[in-house]
Amino acid sequence: MKNVLKIVFGMLLFVAFAACRGNEDSLPPSNKIQGEWILQNTVAGRTVTYNFRASDVVVTESGTATSSNTYSYSVVYENYKDPKSQDQKQDVVYIGGNKFVLTFEGSGRMILTNPNSTPAVKLEFERRR
Repeated sequence: MKNVLKIVFGMLLFVAFAACRGNEDSLPPSNKIQGEWILQNTVAGRTVTYNFRASDVVVTESGTATSSNTYSYSVVYENYKDPKSQDQKQDVVYIGGNKFVLTFEGSGRMILTNPNSTPAVKLEFERRR
């Protein structure tokens, strides 16, 4: 009887831990975006890091000179072209005065796209490990 109780207790403990295990794909976009992201395809040996915190993003550029700027940001679910429209909603990120469509490719890649600029801006990031 003691062994059966140990087995049942062990199984319950295992199920509890498995149920609590976080899945990044199920997080809301505002939570998935938080953390450090490294901008890909920069030029002249620069490294540009976006550190998304709870209410702002710190953009740090290093290379020949280092600079850092802080901007407010928000993630909303709306129509990119017409925020009042209920059709074709998607995740949209506002950073300072800029607006981007937010997409994720797997758990370690994020893409911010501004299709309204000429040429269109596409920022590709990898999550800092």
